[in-house]
Amino acid sequence: MRGDLKRVESMMVPPSPIAVRWNRYWKTQTKGQHRWDSAEAAAFYARELMLYFPNDPVRALELGCGAGDQFSTYQPRFSSYVGIDVSGTMLDQFRATEATTRLLCADMVRLPFHKAEFDLVFSNGERQYLNPAHLPANLAEVRRVLAP
Repeated sequence: MRGDLKRVESMMVPPSPIAVRWNRYWKTQTKGQHRWDSAEAAAFYARELMLYFPNDPVRALELGCGAGDQFSTYQPRFSSYVGIDVSGTMLDQFRATEATTRLLCADMVRLPFHKAEFDLVFSNGERQYLNPAHLPANLAEVRRVLAP
């Protein structure tokens, strides 16, 4: 059995730079719900998410934008932006700080957009709210609204 463990350990891939930064960050947290406790935490998550964004400004759709806590950090990377959320209350909070941003109260399983309308569709922390049975429909909708 010890030989099997050594073989598995030798096959392990070193952690990515993203994983290293995440681990370093989480070690500094000392209380529950810290994720939403500060603008600094929101900016941290936005910067991590931006590692996956294209470098050039894009037409972006955010699924589950909430109150827009991270929007100001990643907004310069977009040529246009649309945020959707099922919570009208959260969207009202977003509008209070970003009055000119296009925000819609919509269901991410039935996206109210044209085919190939966006270059980037992203989300952060909304999948846990999606009924697993709706995931295939959501992914089909994402594919539909993404430009080739």
